Amino acid sequence: MKPSERKKQIRTLWQKCFDDSEEFVEFYFEKVYRDENTLSLERAGRVVSAMQMIPYRMLWCETEITVAYVSGACTAPEVRGKGLMTELLHKAFREMRERGYDITALIPASESLFEYYSAYGYTEVFDYSLQVFERVEIPSTTGTMPFVLLDPNAGSCWFTYFDRQLRKRTSCILHSEDDFRNIITDVIIDRGLVVGALNPDGNPAGMAFITPSGGGAFIKEMFYDSEEIRERLLQKAAEAFQTGKVAYKTPPVPPETQRYGMAMILNREKMIRQWLDVHPGTLLSKDALDRMDSASLAYHLFGYGQKKSGMNLMLD
Repeated sequence: MKPSERKKQIRTLWQKCFDDSEEFVEFYFEKVYRDENTLSLERAGRVVSAMQMIPYRMLWCETEITVAYVSGACTAPEVRGKGLMTELLHKAFREMRERGYDITALIPASESLFEYYSAYGYTEVFDYSLQVFERVEIPSTTGTMPFVLLDPNAGSCWFTYFDRQLRKRTSCILHSEDDFRNIITDVIIDRGLVVGALNPDGNPAGMAFITPSGGGAFIKEMFYDSEEIRERLLQKAAEAFQTGKVAYKTPPVPPETQRYGMAMILNREKMIRQWLDVHPGTLLSKDALDRMDSASLAYHLFGYGQKKSGMNLMLD
């Protein structure tokens, strides 16, 4: 099958399986989809199951590792239950290892899929916390803070700020500048706003990715240089969507966390070696780590018990 026909059929399959707008699908297959990162199964000349393996990097244990993020995994409704996704996943794992990825990650689209993917060796390692901001009146004596609305053509200073803020975290998925601009596009497609805050020198000092939600506002991610800027960004979101409350995601803050993403380690030797280098006083030996099953190893190396790792703003 020619790549152009394959892409067309995978797009049709996506639209059959997922409840995404035509605008989002057009954007995804124009800006995110890559034939070389796509696996599919055909039956009688028709694509019946497909997925993308989107490359990312992750900050982990004082280094960067490579991630194959599973996106758009789907099977045509009329042929489900025949083991096609199992076949495709095992094909994907072989391909990921051949390409040298350190881990694979995904975000289950529903609660039931956490159990489904755990059967293939994935385990929960990424959580988030949810908080709610209640709008207040800002005294007129407080002064104003300059804000700008960002679009996909925002100056590179905004990506530099975004990347720098991500790298302050202990362990998280990183995004390239192309990812950053695609994320902005995705928020705008969702009828949302990306708001940037400026410091007195005119440089980036804060950023919020805001989407409408149930008649209110939801902040998918927020960065800020001070608590004052945080409060102003939340206030700005409430004003923009004319709501009294704003829900917003944060990196996991125990004990109130919600499960979000899963991972499976592909390069066990490298990951164990790096973890031991960063934790020289651990009571766990290399042999003990080597004996762990895939899920237990990921749980341990990513510090899931302490909620150390995060992922956000993934395109799917």
